[in-house]
Amino acid sequence: MTNPNDTSGLAFPLATVDGQFVTGLTKREEFAKAAMQGLLAESSHPQSSGAWNQVQPIVTKAVEFADALLAELKK
Repeated sequence: MTNPNDTSGLAFPLATVDGQFVTGLTKREEFAKAAMQGLLAESSHPQSSGAWNQVQPIVTKAVEFADALLAELKK
């Protein structure tokens, strides 16, 4: 489940006066954000000690975690 176009719905949809939903972060984006926060907070991770030259592996892993969670939730 690595399709970036699969939004899996809005994380926090808000109805407007005309009944249309306001767009915001998708569930996938919200889960990836939470995973990235956890990865960055982990004290043993190189990026937490200031080595910001390798950000892409964290970004990639955060999205992988988000996709895995969405796949598990669909079961």
